[in-house]
Amino acid sequence: YRADVAGLVLVDSMHEDQFDVFGPTFPPPVPSDPPALAGMRQFWTGGWKRLDSSIERIDLAETIRQGREVVSLGDLPLRVITAGTYLHMPLVPPAQRDMLQGLWEGLQARFPLLSSQSTQTFVRTSGHFVQRDAPQSVVETIRNVHQRALST
Repeated sequence: YRADVAGLVLVDSMHEDQFDVFGPTFPPPVPSDPPALAGMRQFWTGGWKRLDSSIERIDLAETIRQGREVVSLGDLPLRVITAGTYLHMPLVPPAQRDMLQGLWEGLQARFPLLSSQSTQTFVRTSGHFVQRDAPQSVVETIRNVHQRALST
């Protein structure tokens, strides 16, 4: 629907390689793992493939397959907002947060390569839910894309 789309804003977006990158970073389980960590490990190391892995019943395997088909957006204005997702995860030991954040930002850096008209901004003070933690950054980015579309 390119004729109907003025631009695209990705807000700390899922990347199709994220499970391959982050699944292996989990240490082996130990009996003292908190239930939240055990659940997170189970999801990231393969549980994401099940339809019931999300409340929305998103078929993540199919979503990833379709995402890999997108190799270019041409000159579609693309704005990528990247959060400090791993810097703020309470289950991640502080000593590992910077390394994991670096991996996340490496994946996020691939998105701007999809368009010749792209920018990336970082909201490292926000966790993954930027729309909740720093809504103004999302609003400003959408307004910017909209204004640019009106002026062309």
